[in-house]
Amino acid sequence: MSITIRKLPYPVVLLAALATWQAHADNVMLPEQIRVPAGSKEIAAMHAVGDLTYECKVQANDASAYSWQVLGPEAQLSAKNGKMKGRYYGPPATWEGADGSKVVAAQQAVAPNGAGNIPLQLAKATQTSGNGVFSKVQFVQRLDTVGGTAPNIPCSGMNAGTKHKVGYSADYVFWQ
Repeated sequence: MSITIRKLPYPVVLLAALATWQAHADNVMLPEQIRVPAGSKEIAAMHAVGDLTYECKVQANDASAYSWQVLGPEAQLSAKNGKMKGRYYGPPATWEGADGSKVVAAQQAVAPNGAGNIPLQLAKATQTSGNGVFSKVQFVQRLDTVGGTAPNIPCSGMNAGTKHKVGYSADYVFWQ
């Protein structure tokens, strides 16, 4: 058995990557519930790679049931060229730029993005600081999510308090 690996010419790979990033600007192609308001202006798009930490906890509405609940994200943010631009962490959901600017945002809506992937998301800024890239952000979209869903292991009273990190990646688009 032989395996053939074909390398695409660099310009083809570059064009494909740019096409993906350009798609973010076309808000009308996204599920309605995660679209930003008309007239919003895209100010940055960054790729995130990191982890979501889950903990096995008792459910708030049923003291006899347990489920994996998100404690928070930890991810590195990079630009199209791969240069590190900041980090994403929480709670609360905070994007912090390498320039010292920050935006804190609260979830407004989600849309499914296939089995095994955390949902697409629209968040609205609740606080900004600094003078850099995040200082004027009003909305944040989480797009192109891969992975990040709750661990596929039982959660019960036997392992309550157990924490697991689950890898994920996503593109974040920042709007004013």
